[in-house]
Amino acid sequence: MSFRMTLMGAAMAFLIVFVAMIIAPFSPSIAQYAGLIVIYGYNIQNQMIVTIEMITNTEQEMPAIERMVEYQQLEDESVDKASKVNVPKVENNQGIAIENLVMKYRPELQPALNGVSIKINPKEHVAIVGRTGSGKSSLAITLFQLYKPESGFNIQIGDEQLQSLNLYEARRKIAIIPQEPYLFSGTLRQQLCEFTRNKAEGIPTTGLERIPDAKIWSLLEVVQLAEYVKQQPGGLDCLIVGNGDNFSSGQRQLVCVVRALLRDSQIVILDEATAYVDHETDQIIQKIVKEYLKDKIVLSIAHRLDTVLGMDKVLVMDQGKVAEFGTKEDLMKINDGIFKELIHNANIHIEDVE
Repeated sequence: MSFRMTLMGAAMAFLIVFVAMIIAPFSPSIAQYAGLIVIYGYNIQNQMIVTIEMITNTEQEMPAIERMVEYQQLEDESVDKASKVNVPKVENNQGIAIENLVMKYRPELQPALNGVSIKINPKEHVAIVGRTGSGKSSLAITLFQLYKPESGFNIQIGDEQLQSLNLYEARRKIAIIPQEPYLFSGTLRQQLCEFTRNKAEGIPTTGLERIPDAKIWSLLEVVQLAEYVKQQPGGLDCLIVGNGDNFSSGQRQLVCVVRALLRDSQIVILDEATAYVDHETDQIIQKIVKEYLKDKIVLSIAHRLDTVLGMDKVLVMDQGKVAEFGTKEDLMKINDGIFKELIHNANIHIEDVE
């Protein structure tokens, strides 16, 4: 935009001088005004550039104001109620049953999830695949109750209905390893131990226990972060700046992995957790999923289809609905199946799937 405005100003100055040169023989007084006109023209141009930049910046910042207003209008998630819940030991022998799940991001929009019904067995690892906008991430968002589904649905984890639990109880049952890891400012210990974090922030710690250092260090060894943390001033109490910028992207992701393991939640969601990490970090995460999450229900939202090959089952979403669900071998047998088409488009060989 600035370049175009500068170009227009130069063209205008050239035009003024050119016209002045033509008129000068017939009106000598025009020459003395030509320079003044050019100067005023440049001043007007600069003011226009500043005005346009201000308008553009305002438009860019308006979504932030809209989000702030939206957050103010959200229903209060009472910290006191959540902190008084005595969280029982989570059992790993219970599955998930979802019936007639419908969810819209806004009332006027089409459903992001439309009549989703699935049953996932205990200890089952399920990959969730589909085209862009098919509802993969919407399913995870709904399990975390970030958006309220439409009435008439049922989400059951074991013998408990998810919608009957308060937010703290419900979210304690689920851990997530996100695609874009985020770390809050504070110490590494506060990132990994909920008891320590709540105590530091003045939030009641009822029902929580301090995680022993030995357990934290053992998991840091598993993800190959222990040596790096030992080199930091304070060890587990080393400071993390906003968004964890003093850690690399891969290291932040591994911290999120350790945090999920320490939560010992019944369900673990991987939102394409290996999308932006190097091959070595990817291998570490894949190993953890197979060895340390083998007794958990794992839902892996997969944009890269090569990450689904080690899963027990594949859930194919299409336009907010369950299009296909089963083992990858069974889905490959479906003629004109969506999963089969996605595999072929990704140039993954049939023998790799079988």
